[in-house]
Amino acid sequence: MANTATKIDWDCAATKKHIKEAKAVGLTLIGVGSSRHHRTYQFLECGHSQEIALAHVRDERFICNTCEETSLDHPSNVYLLKIKTAELTWLKVGYAKNVVSRVRGYTLVKEASYRTIKTIKFTQGRDARDFENMVHNKYRKKKLLRQRMRKYHLREGYNECYPMRMLDTLMQELEAKEKELKR
Repeated sequence: MANTATKIDWDCAATKKHIKEAKAVGLTLIGVGSSRHHRTYQFLECGHSQEIALAHVRDERFICNTCEETSLDHPSNVYLLKIKTAELTWLKVGYAKNVVSRVRGYTLVKEASYRTIKTIKFTQGRDARDFENMVHNKYRKKKLLRQRMRKYHLREGYNECYPMRMLDTLMQELEAKEKELKR
């Protein structure tokens, strides 16, 4: 039997995979959803239940709508990436709970590759966001033109890119913040 919006085959490999993914992010799969792409989950921490897209569980992009906490209340990261194509190599500063998922959201051109140079963990997303904004405001005149970067970031992330000559400066900012957070 296949999984549908009205029935779940609890013994099939796909459901077992969904159960494992849910457990890894603090959820329990408890039932069907409104489509084949959604399921109902219970939060292990608070006990509330809600429908969540399977992809959002996989990428850990969800919150308890009853508790009303947002991603800004949960741990997050500020990251520095080096992104490369045949034509250009650049730096990208951003913040996200899940860096890999965030990079997927950029929809980089197919030939692009990236490497995470530095990641700093923050206990709250709002602190990560505020630090990221401070960096972008401080170095706004050094950013690569967003019109140029839209050629490589097809959907998102094109506004916070820097030339490679900014590597040492950005690393100093991130390392200073990391040192401050460890105090």
